[in-house]
Amino acid sequence: VEQASGQCIFDSNWDLCIILDGCRYNLMEKVSGEYGFLTVLEAVTSVGSHSREYYNNTFSTNEDLRDTIIVTANPHSANHVPAESIKHVHEVWRYTECSHATTPPRQVTDRSIDYARNESYSRLIVHYMQPHVPFIGASRVGEDFTPAGDPQNNAWAKLQRGELSREKVWKRYKATLRLVLDDVEVLLSNVDAERMLITSDHGNAMGERWLYDHPPYVRHPALRKVPWVFTSAKDKNTHTPQEYKQDKTDTLEDQLQALGYR
Repeated sequence: VEQASGQCIFDSNWDLCIILDGCRYNLMEKVSGEYGFLTVLEAVTSVGSHSREYYNNTFSTNEDLRDTIIVTANPHSANHVPAESIKHVHEVWRYTECSHATTPPRQVTDRSIDYARNESYSRLIVHYMQPHVPFIGASRVGEDFTPAGDPQNNAWAKLQRGELSREKVWKRYKATLRLVLDDVEVLLSNVDAERMLITSDHGNAMGERWLYDHPPYVRHPALRKVPWVFTSAKDKNTHTPQEYKQDKTDTLEDQLQALGYR
């Protein structure tokens, strides 16, 4: 068990921060050459090995958040982001219907563009759920991904039981990272940000020291070593956000279970 330590996003200056959920540093490293905005890639130690821990340690600072907006697809925001201290917390996971029990990147991108164009703020945090399981990018590589609502049979559980090879899991994981980075590319062309940070809340263990997935309070590079990239964004008005119905019927517990948090 490790006490809170690591690189907090609020220790750096930025006006837009993108958090990719569950992205290992070496996974980002493998695809960084495919995206021009990832050219200067560094590694830092995250403040947690689990989203709940990450939120608690990130927002436990005395940082003034009254002019900060958060757009998040991570359901841990319900109990671990201090909404009363923040200008606005927009929980995309609450209303986006998706058969894979996760929030696809585009809904997050669209809501973030809306805020960037129509609201005043000093900082905007955008938390995408990918490349966290379920690996919805796997269809891009011609493979099925884990059905929703069955965390005992997600990619990490199957890898641990030997039902999926490390190579196959890595392929699906990487495809899902590309899926979300393609949307980050859309965001970068449709918001204005002089200084933009791209990072992750935690990584995922794939058998290192007999660890799998991302248990909390573990200090191991597979879980705590995350990407850290600064870039900028310019609104070229190449994308028009869609509207989405707020008709999510899943409860918070349903959503957390589907993502493997229960």
